[in-house]
Amino acid sequence: MTISGVEILAWLLQTAIATGAATIAFLILLPTKFGERYLSFHFERKLAEYRDAQNQKIEALKEQLSHLGDRGKRSNEREYEALSDIWGQFVDAFDSTERCVTQFIEHPDFERLTDEEIDTFLNATDFTEDQKRGFKSSSDKNKLYSRMIVWKNISKAHNQIFEVRISLKKRGIFVPEDLREIYQKAIEFCSKAETHEFVRFRHPDNSLGRDTPIKFFDEKDAVFKRVMDATSARLLRTESLS
Repeated sequence: MTISGVEILAWLLQTAIATGAATIAFLILLPTKFGERYLSFHFERKLAEYRDAQNQKIEALKEQLSHLGDRGKRSNEREYEALSDIWGQFVDAFDSTERCVTQFIEHPDFERLTDEEIDTFLNATDFTEDQKRGFKSSSDKNKLYSRMIVWKNISKAHNQIFEVRISLKKRGIFVPEDLREIYQKAIEFCSKAETHEFVRFRHPDNSLGRDTPIKFFDEKDAVFKRVMDATSARLLRTESLS
């Protein structure tokens, strides 16, 4: 018994429908113009869907990169501002500490000045009115003036050391950990020297830690340079911290 081409085609189509094998249908339709158009339409649709999916992924990636870029830029700006301010405060605290440890005070011999000259001198200072009155009534103006200046220098160093400590705590989140440690050690170095001067001022006969000023002057240049170089390297990104 012979089977015609129409019967074979019908059988193949039934098989494709029954099994869901779309590939067979494509193979049947492929040689025809209708099959070519159908396959081209199917391909273009899949390609469009693929392109759309890829474009969505690309846009999402662009948005993520833009967000990370903005965050990185803001973080760098905050770090630069924080380090610049902390460095400025540290320099002030360091200079004040050096001044209070040095205790080099120049002043005229008040015993030889007239009251008018003393008033002129005092008006050029930042003494309070109570301090001025107490100074003019003192029997030893030279000694009192020296003590007033020493105390003023100690107080200023103490306050500025405190301020740079607080600044490092508040803004340390923007400062790398290794650089924070460098600052903390340098601040502690200044604090020990200032504390010694405070104790010596309150208790002149106390010899405890009498080598502290010598240690400060022996190491101060190296300590300052260490902080300066590390800060400069970070701000300018010239080299990594060692």
